Amino acid sequence: MIFPLLERMKVAQIIDQHLPTDPQAEYDHGTVLSLLIAARMYNPVPLVDVAQWAKDSGADILWDIPVEKINDNWLGRHAPRRTVRQRSCDPFGKPAPGLADSRPSQHDIAVAGTTLAYLCLGWRIERAHRGRPPPSPLNHTIPETHADKELPGMSTPITQILKPDAEQYRENRKLFLVPTFLLPHGAAEEGRQLLERYWSEVRDHVDNLERSLGKVSHVYHEVVFSDGEEGMKTLEQVNPQGCSFIKAMCHSDARLEATDDKALFEESADWQRCISIGLISEKVMSTAVEGYQEATRRRYEHIGARIDETLQGHESGALFIREEHGVQFPTDIQVFYVSPPSLDAFNRWLQDQYRAAEGAKQTQYREYRAAEGVQQAPESEEAEESQ
Repeated sequence: MIFPLLERMKVAQIIDQHLPTDPQAEYDHGTVLSLLIAARMYNPVPLVDVAQWAKDSGADILWDIPVEKINDNWLGRHAPRRTVRQRSCDPFGKPAPGLADSRPSQHDIAVAGTTLAYLCLGWRIERAHRGRPPPSPLNHTIPETHADKELPGMSTPITQILKPDAEQYRENRKLFLVPTFLLPHGAAEEGRQLLERYWSEVRDHVDNLERSLGKVSHVYHEVVFSDGEEGMKTLEQVNPQGCSFIKAMCHSDARLEATDDKALFEESADWQRCISIGLISEKVMSTAVEGYQEATRRRYEHIGARIDETLQGHESGALFIREEHGVQFPTDIQVFYVSPPSLDAFNRWLQDQYRAAEGAKQTQYREYRAAEGVQQAPESEEAEESQ
């Protein structure tokens, strides 16, 4: 129950947005701290032997971190450093010696992280009460074998909790959800390297899931309207960075499925173009927005239906789609979100590129307005002289 809650609140992503990435760390700060947050929320007592808790509770599977790595030394190496700029003063503004290079304890990290999680949850609940529900979560469902049992309380001893090992999912339908990205035109080499690293880590993550849960039998990809060779050609165009990995899956045990609806995709794209040009009429803009939302909704319904039709019995599938998608999955499908450490790094790079582009546009617009004012000034002077 805790893992999907933290994923829905994007706790790891929020942490990584505010903490600098350590290039030498094997896992990002968000992954490590969210694991400690889960341990603290699971049983709110001082953190002792986190590795044993992860092994007994199945957190090592959900966070994709081997148990042998979850020890005090490992957690200490991956905990964020307190820099002089961040934590060098006490509450009264006086320098606090010894804090510059120290690391927070597991207890400090967990308490701070749990507070963040509770605040985020409270904000989401309050937002929902105002009539604006948060986006629909992924379908992290409780397995049927446990559905008729009372959920354990926060203070239940760890030894009494059934570990959600991989075996309990083998008879269920499983879907590995992989976010996809398209590099901006003329992207810098840094972006290409980040994306290559991302797909390399996705390959490793999916391989681990396949070893635990079974080989992928069906591959689904948005904007792929046909299966077979025609679908492969489309895949090369819409996902050039990830297509080699996906092709390897399809040449092994998986089948590329016709996933998207071409007519609905084109309708949605045309409505989006109308909106992007900047419509003057409020009525026309409202019509365009409603048309875009309706076409997009039906398109995502089609993708969900295709997965439901083709993913059978105990099979595993992989869906490659943008992070902001709106697909609702059948309740009997267990969804595993593939989120390697480089995902947040690439997202931050994309945000930086977007902000830089917006800043350049604003600068260009101001220069244009300034030049326009200079050209108009002589005209006004000539008009005054003629009068």
